[in-house]
Amino acid sequence: MFTGCATEANNLAIRGVAAALRDRGRHIITSAIEHPSVAAPFGLLGQQGWDVTVLPVDESGMVNPASVAAALRPDTVLVSVMHANNEVGTIQPISAISAITRPKGIVLHTDAAQSVGKIPVMVDQLGVDLLTIAGHKFYATKGVGAVYFVRWLVSDKEGSVQESPLDILKRRYARGEIGRDTFERMKKDLEP
Repeated sequence: MFTGCATEANNLAIRGVAAALRDRGRHIITSAIEHPSVAAPFGLLGQQGWDVTVLPVDESGMVNPASVAAALRPDTVLVSVMHANNEVGTIQPISAISAITRPKGIVLHTDAAQSVGKIPVMVDQLGVDLLTIAGHKFYATKGVGAVYFVRWLVSDKEGSVQESPLDILKRRYARGEIGRDTFERMKKDLEP
């Protein structure tokens, strides 16, 4: 789904998962080396009562998959780790992290703004559920971002309901998190 920028894409992914899965758990995990457009929604969710775990990184900026595994709890619903860091050049072991989160049904998001268009990014090999990008990083105009939804989330509730990206978009508009112009543009992107 196209968005107005990568910050908006990250907010939609992170806050959207939190909104969709808040009845399943209120623990979310990220790393200490994330871009502010990822760190900020985690901070906001922390202020709203979510339990946020911030994973440390080693001297090269690497997140150890074992630290992800150790941080998981029964109420963990989301792990978000950037794909590549533009400041130190670290490429995170996203597929190894996915091997830990996927069997447990935990949503995995990666901010690939710094890697798409520069190194091969094979979504199926990464094993992520959500991948966000910034268009201007690979020759699109500024003001273009996107969220790639690999699979969507089905609740554990009896009767199994599915919350679509459009449902999340409508809720964000109703709460005043996005304006009418943004809502209409994003809604149009979602329509068949």
